[in-house]
Amino acid sequence: MRKLFHLLLAIVFLALIASADASTVQVVVSGQVVFAIDYKQSVMEERGYQFVGEGSYGRYVTNYFGAQDADIVIKNAKEDIVGVSKTKADGTFTLKVDKSTFYHFTIEWRGKKIEKTISSLDAIKSIKFDLGHFETKQIPMD
Repeated sequence: MRKLFHLLLAIVFLALIASADASTVQVVVSGQVVFAIDYKQSVMEERGYQFVGEGSYGRYVTNYFGAQDADIVIKNAKEDIVGVSKTKADGTFTLKVDKSTFYHFTIEWRGKKIEKTISSLDAIKSIKFDLGHFETKQIPMD
């Protein structure tokens, strides 16, 4: 009888641990924040910006660069902040956040702000956030 009691106690204990772990499941959210500008790639790289590719802006081909040190705030479905970060030189970020049905991203860099809500299925893929086209006067060339 005593062995059965200990066995049941162990099973209950393991079930409690498993349910506690299930409530704190974390997922990795990653992505990249980029901006377009008309400066040549070589000029931007001399100033410390990292080229990440070419793309079209309207009918023009333009260069895209990583938005280094962009502020990222991620909220869950309950509007609780679950992650805060800054981007690397190439505009990338990676965060572990508590699992949610969707995430609300707020990204700010050099006076531009984008807000986007993304499903949890899309959030576990690498997400690209485009800050849009910057005028040359918006990017310091010191």
